[in-house]
Amino acid sequence: PDDPAIAAQFVLKSSRARSGIQHMLAGFCDPGWHGSRLTLELKNVRQKHRVALWPGLLIGQMVFMPLSDNPDRSYRELGHYNKHETVMPSWETLKVGTGLTV
Repeated sequence: PDDPAIAAQFVLKSSRARSGIQHMLAGFCDPGWHGSRLTLELKNVRQKHRVALWPGLLIGQMVFMPLSDNPDRSYRELGHYNKHETVMPSWETLKVGTGLTV
């Protein structure tokens, strides 16, 4: 959410969970997070069966939570994943010495 007084959380649809998909619980959008695609970590928990996913498949929903006040320092200023147009690896893997920068 671009508004610093709103946070959001991705929630997996129960129908997807019943089909064997599990969300790895990293879908929280801090107040001030903006300009990026939300990266979702999904796992097939069916050990011997594939789970089909396709473009346009509804897999979850976003729950938006208005805050009573703006945070002192928002993710807009502190966040590692703002303004990325593609999926990003963990910022912890982008440390000095790896050839990549934070």
